[in-house]
Amino acid sequence: MNIVEIIKKAPKDHVYWCTLFGECKVEIDDTDNVYPITIRLKNDMYFITADGRYHIKYNSECVLFPSKDNRDWAAFERELDGKPEKNPLYIPESESFNGSFELTNTSDRPMMAAVIMSGLLAGGCKDSAGVLANKAVHYADIILKHTEEESNDKC
Repeated sequence: MNIVEIIKKAPKDHVYWCTLFGECKVEIDDTDNVYPITIRLKNDMYFITADGRYHIKYNSECVLFPSKDNRDWAAFERELDGKPEKNPLYIPESESFNGSFELTNTSDRPMMAAVIMSGLLAGGCKDSAGVLANKAVHYADIILKHTEEESNDKC
C-alpha cells in the first residue's frame, strides 16, 4: 500500500507513530525518490519508503502508522475522506483475508461466526485471534450465501 497519497490528505501538523522513533511528524517528497517520506525528529531526519518501510533493500514491515493506537492506513484514509467506518468487525489487514468484513443485514451472521469460531477452537485451531475471527466470518458468509442460493432455487 502506498501511504504517501494518504499522508498528502492529512493535516500538515498531524502526529504519526513510528515503531522505531515513537511520535513524529512527516514530510512528503513529490519527486520520484525511493524514500519519499521524511521523518523529522529534533535535529535528525530519517527517510521511509512509500509503503512505510525503513529500508527498501529488505522485505521488512511498515514502521510508520497514523497513530500509536491506529495501525490501519485504510481506516485512516476513510476518516480523512469523511467516510464512516464501514466495518464494525475490524481485524487488522496483517491478520486477515482482505482486511475487513462488512456486516450484512442477516441477523444470523454474528451468531454463526461465533459458533464456527468455537468449533475451530475446539478442533485445536492455533490461529491468532484476528485470523480465527476472519475465518469464522468468512465461513459464515459462505454458509449464508449457499443457504440463500438454495432458497432462491426453490422459488
